[in-house]
Amino acid sequence: MEYKEYFIKLKPINSFYFGNTKEFGSKNEEYFLKSSIYPQQTAVLGMLRKKILEDNELLVPHNKRDKEHREKEKKFIGEIKESLAESSFGMIENISTVQIYVDDILYIFSYSDEYKKEDKRDKFDDKKILTNKGKKKLYVYNAKNFEGKLRNTTKLEEEDILKSTVEVGINSFKRKKSGDEEKAFFKKERYTFYNKDGYFGFYIRLDNNVKLRNGFVQLGDRHSIFFMEVMEKNIKNKESLDNIFTIENAIFCLSDFYLEDNDFKKILELSEGNLIQNTKFKFISRNEKNEKITSRSQNLISRGSIFLLGEHNKDEILKIFNDSKYQNFRKIGLNEYREGGKR
Repeated sequence: MEYKEYFIKLKPINSFYFGNTKEFGSKNEEYFLKSSIYPQQTAVLGMLRKKILEDNELLVPHNKRDKEHREKEKKFIGEIKESLAESSFGMIENISTVQIYVDDILYIFSYSDEYKKEDKRDKFDDKKILTNKGKKKLYVYNAKNFEGKLRNTTKLEEEDILKSTVEVGINSFKRKKSGDEEKAFFKKERYTFYNKDGYFGFYIRLDNNVKLRNGFVQLGDRHSIFFMEVMEKNIKNKESLDNIFTIENAIFCLSDFYLEDNDFKKILELSEGNLIQNTKFKFISRNEKNEKITSRSQNLISRGSIFLLGEHNKDEILKIFNDSKYQNFRKIGLNEYREGGKR
């Protein structure tokens, strides 16, 4: 196959809401739904698959999807199975993780201040402390950074990029089930960009025979509409990150990261230290009639997390990160990382 490479801009038409499995917490919080900052990569994949079918005149009503038509669909967009590792993506060779841009400048999400000036940044302690995973270097940081920040990769500083708005409503299903309107009440936090030139961007590599055009797409809830702008751009010309992530022998997670439990435990044992947050994503499988057949959640290491490799265990840790069993996760923009160190 011959491929073309594109840069995709997703410009919001209005406020947006990206769902996550942390929407409902304790009993006192279950009325409040809080949007994620980023869309899940599986949602981005689903949006792209639908757009490709539409742009290649393959999106038809279900009653016209005979066996021959489903085979054409499979050729273009592959087949999503219960296990992502066993899924195929047709003519979609790979997509990168979605990032945030303002005025065409990349902003990176990080829990760390490690690329600030030496006298101002938080950092890993030089001394190792005994933990349940052996002696490790602990990350010393200010509590205000616990939730992470978006940082300009040119100016190397934190900025407020997104502003939230809260809407209220009634969950009609819960009201019908409980008969209590008060229990069906909810609040929903949505995001918009402060700057009108803010957008989500990512790279995609497609078979030459696939058409992908500018147009409107839905990503998130049904009110989250974006204008998708498609530009031919070589992935080799991606934005440089050479001036950030300067910790030597470290891995910085540019995207959410999936690891099997045994691999995750092994990395925790081998690494000299870490700064980790976790998140979840919901993986939904559907049959040929687009009916949901399974729904399950998987733990992910959050983008912005850091692992210290150490001089002696570096190759063993990288071997786990680059294992071929995670190939499909990398293809859809998960498990993307950057090695630290000045360049």
